[in-house]
Amino acid sequence: RRESPSRRSGGHKSWPGDVVLHPLSAPPGSLPGGTKVLDPDDDYFLQNGNFRVYLYRKSGTYFDSLTSDEAHSLFSSYVHKYNNGQLELEFYTGLPEEVASQCKRTTHTWAFKITGEELKQREILRKGIKLQTEYSGKK
Repeated sequence: RRESPSRRSGGHKSWPGDVVLHPLSAPPGSLPGGTKVLDPDDDYFLQNGNFRVYLYRKSGTYFDSLTSDEAHSLFSSYVHKYNNGQLELEFYTGLPEEVASQCKRTTHTWAFKITGEELKQREILRKGIKLQTEYSGKK
């Protein structure tokens, strides 16, 4: 079993490649009050974003590289750790955007050439979509 660089050295090293992982808080040690216990069957799709981040941070594994059986098996392990408060606090309170965005969905690297202005417009659009998505999820 591969051990993450942060466990080997006690610090946040590059993982995988040259990515420096954004630091997270220590695990709470038990399920935080008011937090719903996860079910490995019912919450698989609901927790996909957090599970993807967990896989990437734990071992540099990309969710898209797993078979369905592998993903479901690893998700059961994730649920066990989640329900026992063994994941970093942000997995319960909400992962910062920086954490989610640094965990790529695939090993493929896209090489689009865009100008600085296009980059600014893309960021404005991304933030707008995020706000609309978060707003529409609140009732």
